[in-house]
Amino acid sequence: MDRWFRNLRDFYKVQEVLDSNDVCWKAILEDYETETSAGRFKLNIMLSVAQHEADQTSDRIKFTFAQKRARGEITSGRMPVGYVTKDKKPVKDESKREAIQAFWDAYLSTGSMNKAREAAQQNGLFLALNVCSLMLRNAQKYAGSIQNCPCEPYITAEQ
Repeated sequence: MDRWFRNLRDFYKVQEVLDSNDVCWKAILEDYETETSAGRFKLNIMLSVAQHEADQTSDRIKFTFAQKRARGEITSGRMPVGYVTKDKKPVKDESKREAIQAFWDAYLSTGSMNKAREAAQQNGLFLALNVCSLMLRNAQKYAGSIQNCPCEPYITAEQ
């Protein structure tokens, strides 16, 4: 049950529909049911404990991420093309530095994603169209801040 319902609100929504249709739960391999008041009480306790554990886990994760952000560290996720994580901080990927810079220079001077792709490819980096689109949609990350962590930019904030 606690895997199906991550919070009591979801359980109560489903249980309301079941109650309106006179449907009761009775577990075969575990000890809970909704046929009796004692069974419903026990199920509510089990789900309340499960929600409390999930909430505590969420609080710990939020605290950990806040501490990492306060130290200027990356919290999670993949880095934008052209950056890597080193010592928990974003830094330019030296193997792609020239190609990514060529991409941005070409895009800013021509406004053409295709010309920017060609510039990156001439510098040894093939970028798929969806990757280029993602780079352009996330341009602010290339201006020196990834997940609020300062890093060396490829473009200025104005660009």
